[in-house]
Amino acid sequence: MSSTGLKKRINVIFYVLLELQSTVDYLIPFRLLLYMVEIWREIYNNTPQGERESKTFRLPPIIPAVLYNEAGSWTAALSFKEMQDSYQDFSGHLLDFRYLLFDVNRYSEEELIRAANLIAGVFLLDQKMRPEELVGRLQKLAGVLRRLTPDEFRHSLPG
Repeated sequence: MSSTGLKKRINVIFYVLLELQSTVDYLIPFRLLLYMVEIWREIYNNTPQGERESKTFRLPPIIPAVLYNEAGSWTAALSFKEMQDSYQDFSGHLLDFRYLLFDVNRYSEEELIRAANLIAGVFLLDQKMRPEELVGRLQKLAGVLRRLTPDEFRHSLPG
């Protein structure tokens, strides 16, 4: 087999940090940073010293996400740098990250069912609804989830 026919398989481990919010939290970028640092600290502390001191040691990526389920719009900063005073004056020199915002009530019931995955199901059930709507949504979702393969079941986000 030629070398052009071989594909290197790379395993990447990353974390999705999901914060559930029912109100706008203007400190969320800072809170997410604290959570991320704690995850990295735990990984660092549980990595053998020789491994973590090697040139190849890398911390896993963390993808922060906020699941927001209130009717009003999310108005908090979407990046960490926006929480820092005069951040515009220090471009490229400040710690920064953006988080994903999933505004649950901005998805229609049909979009969430069509997305047909576990997180979409969480979004669907997390929307505000009348009690009688819940039964119908659970039935629809159960039918969709029964048809998923294990790989499809693990896929994450709609849209």
